[in-house]
Amino acid sequence: MLVLGVDDKHPHTVVGSNFAEGAEGALCDKIYTDIGIRVTTEVLNENGNRVLIISIPGRPVGRLLKFEGVPLMRTRESLREMSDQEIFKILSEQEPDFSATICEGLKIDDLDEFSIRTLKEKYASKQKNNSFLTLPVEQILSDLDLARDNKLTYACLILLGKQETIKKYLPQSAINLEFRVNAGSIHYDDKVILNQSFFMNIDVLWDHINLRNGRFPIQQGPYIFDIPFLNEEAVRESVHNAIVHRNYRLQSEVVIKQTDKSLDIISPGGVSFRCND
Repeated sequence: MLVLGVDDKHPHTVVGSNFAEGAEGALCDKIYTDIGIRVTTEVLNENGNRVLIISIPGRPVGRLLKFEGVPLMRTRESLREMSDQEIFKILSEQEPDFSATICEGLKIDDLDEFSIRTLKEKYASKQKNNSFLTLPVEQILSDLDLARDNKLTYACLILLGKQETIKKYLPQSAINLEFRVNAGSIHYDDKVILNQSFFMNIDVLWDHINLRNGRFPIQQGPYIFDIPFLNEEAVRESVHNAIVHRNYRLQSEVVIKQTDKSLDIISPGGVSFRCND
């Protein structure tokens, strides 16, 4: 709701507003004509001060709202033309969530025990609930929406599947890590392919990246400290986003290109990321 006639600052004293007074209906019609959004208005009065409340509906799923033909987005206090990344994100809302669909034929026996144990430990720690560790696997999968009606989802496969099972049902989920001494080189100097579950891959992947992580010296007084070029938290967040937001219907794989000072992450059908010095 957009409230006119109330002071911005707390405690939001009613100061009154004569905006669109007597023309509330025309205001709603004008807004609908300009941007195709049907708003409603309500007028309140407090001690003779008029307050106008404009109720604005939420944006429809997968639909861009445009002003004079241009989709806009808020960046802090400014209104800017919407980025390609944000446009793609909104349009993708129309697509069903692939990870939530059932992976026909996938069974609990196809899941990796280490990955299941890691999931239980991490979730129990995050929720501060050790009783989660004692729950049956079937209940855990159901509670976390990784299973429905005793059938397992693709999210379950990506997070917990055995290597051979992932190769069978979703071979394009592999992650390719390429290292180059020279960033402009076409051919890589070393390559690692990770095609196991998320919980099996994610720490191994960081270990490989950190193995060739460059350093730069920082002097503080008489001491010199070596600071890594690639920050672990930033790298992990970028990799997680690439895995979560990629289009698994495409046969391409996630590709990570590393030098000693940069990391480029290409996510099929999704967003690409760059971490550098």
